[in-house]
Amino acid sequence: MRELHAGKLALNSSNGNRKALLHGHCHQKALVGTAPTVSVLKSAGFEVSEVDSGCCGMAGSFGFEKSITIYR
Repeated sequence: MRELHAGKLALNSSNGNRKALLHGHCHQKALVGTAPTVSVLKSAGFEVSEVDSGCCGMAGSFGFEKSITIYR
């Protein structure tokens, strides 16, 4: 948003009826919220809807590691 307000970022908002579904990162929600992301997407011409959900579980390195399931 700083870059947009400073005139350093030009967003093409003329493509019409575009929609974005945003799932904010848990860390982002805890620190600053999703308002900056929503603002930039809206400035780019998107109609933004936020997913009403909790943590996706993909923030740590475990999201990239092979999982092993043991059945007993």
